[in-house]
Amino acid sequence: MAKNIIDLDEQSLEYLRYLEDYEGDPECPWKAVEYGEFEDSDRYQYATTIIQHKETGKYYSWSVQRSGSHFAEWNYELDDYITEVVKKEVVTTVWVDAK
Repeated sequence: MAKNIIDLDEQSLEYLRYLEDYEGDPECPWKAVEYGEFEDSDRYQYATTIIQHKETGKYYSWSVQRSGSHFAEWNYELDDYITEVVKKEVVTTVWVDAK
């Protein structure tokens, strides 16, 4: 199954970059559904936010990366594209210690 990747224009990037500030703004076409926590990968961290396009109702993932440390300034890099996603329940079976 091919990913549905959409390149963002400058206005959409602006809205997403400051999405929390635009909450409730009728001009903003995006709504944050789920903010991801930054995951550590040594000096790099990654977070994915799930957003919804208000007009179409479709959901997308959008990623942010940052580098640096907790003791220095973070340098942020924002993806200039979004990927369409759907929420799907996944059931997994794992082995656990016997009681």
